[in-house]
Amino acid sequence: MVFVKTSTLRGTICVPPSKSHSVRAVILASIAFGKSCIKNVLMSKDMELLIKCCCQFGAQIEKTKEGLEIIGANAFDLKHSVFDVGNSGLAFRLLTALLFHEKAIIMGDLSLKKRPIKPLLRALEQLHKNTIEIDGSDSQYVSALIFAILKLKTPKTISIKNRKEKPFVQMTLSWLKFLQIPYEDTDKKITIYPKGSIEAFDYTVPTDFSSASYPIAAALLTGSIQIEHLDFSDSQGDKQLIDCFQKMGGDIEIKGQSVVAKKSELEGIEIDCDPFIDALPQLAVLGCFAKGKTRLYNAKSARFKECDRIACVAKELKKLGANIEEKEDGFIVYESAMQSGVCHSYLDHRLALSFIVLGLRVGDIEIKDIDCMKKTYPQFIERLEKCGACFEKKLDFVGI
Repeated sequence: MVFVKTSTLRGTICVPPSKSHSVRAVILASIAFGKSCIKNVLMSKDMELLIKCCCQFGAQIEKTKEGLEIIGANAFDLKHSVFDVGNSGLAFRLLTALLFHEKAIIMGDLSLKKRPIKPLLRALEQLHKNTIEIDGSDSQYVSALIFAILKLKTPKTISIKNRKEKPFVQMTLSWLKFLQIPYEDTDKKITIYPKGSIEAFDYTVPTDFSSASYPIAAALLTGSIQIEHLDFSDSQGDKQLIDCFQKMGGDIEIKGQSVVAKKSELEGIEIDCDPFIDALPQLAVLGCFAKGKTRLYNAKSARFKECDRIACVAKELKKLGANIEEKEDGFIVYESAMQSGVCHSYLDHRLALSFIVLGLRVGDIEIKDIDCMKKTYPQFIERLEKCGACFEKKLDFVGI
């Protein structure tokens, strides 16, 4: 747990590489023909498990000072039939798709066992067809199906019903473009022209816009922060959060690959959260300090993440004085007189990170079970401290 004190932030903060790109890069390199070099990989417990899983089906992976060298398994050679992906929902879906026709058991921790996968399995059962129908309410289903198609030799069309979280599918499609695999994308259909194999590649994982959004949000509430090395040409959908913060009145200046955010008077607005679904908890926190009403909607899939993020965030913020209404697909949040107290992360890294942002503004906030932050931002506390953040009673948190 950690005890967060009221703080004024000043300085430049380093943000980790993208988790989403890291997972995609490692898996794709592990099924590619030849040796790939992946630099700036986000290392975490889940990544260590993913590396082990890829080695289990035949990839050879060596850690270097800059990242990973991976010799892909051109054909699967399962050395063990049980694959443990830990807490990674993305790895769970992608490996399920790749190993669908193998004799394999893919498992994870308790929270992962509660996350739906039937829509993906129904789609994978149609791989023999030219057109495959899939429920697109969770982008990971679509991304996983795309991965399954890459090893085939005939074109496949994916017919998507209820297409949501489009930027995450676009991230997967950006990998097809990078690997020179032709595809066509319309709103409801994606047609892929696979080559039957993937050539090895070199890749540097970019800075994570999702992780960058937390120090930016903290600066809007408490001080001034600069973040560097943000590639706005990258496919990450969470870069749209910066525009969202600006629409709320956030004082944010963009200069090339640098962003400077300063304490601001925020205004409540209506926000469609589908393009950046993982930001729902921190947007709820910001809504507590925005004048008027903030409506967060189109985020129903947030109920099926590491926890039910809609129910859990509403419960925890209400304990601290938030005037927040839980809706089926999000929240209505009113400017609130927040107070000190205890928050539970529910072992969800997005909640832990968001509640730290809250604590920096309110002060005297105790957050339980913060170890889960290692999944995306292992050094968040240490890097905030260098910018003036005050924490006490830090226990069981060691950055990787």
